Amino acid sequence: MALFYRRQQSLAAELASAAFLRSHLSPMSEITHYTLKLPRCPCCRGEGALILACCPRCRALFGVCDETGEMVDLRRPEVIAFACPGCAQPMATFADMAPASYAQLRASGYADSQISAQSGRVFN
Repeated sequence: MALFYRRQQSLAAELASAAFLRSHLSPMSEITHYTLKLPRCPCCRGEGALILACCPRCRALFGVCDETGEMVDLRRPEVIAFACPGCAQPMATFADMAPASYAQLRASGYADSQISAQSGRVFN
């Protein structure tokens, strides 16, 4: 019974994800990353949006300013970090990072109203 319930939850999450994606992208678009609608980036006084990324080693979430490339710890948005906030792995470029997935963002408590699906090349 528990396995059936987990499968129902997984299917519901996939359907919600598909509906969210259809409502934010044209049929020809491919999602490559998500941005945080608010707060805006603290390192450039709100000029840039925060691209949601994660550490490939520990999967900790963080933001990356789309204007300056600065890393922002989402737990304390005023603190600028140059290493993973979870495991302290140094990260200098987008090649050192992984894009945050929709499922990971939802599991971390982000609502559809807080994130924006984007297409375009950011991560290698």
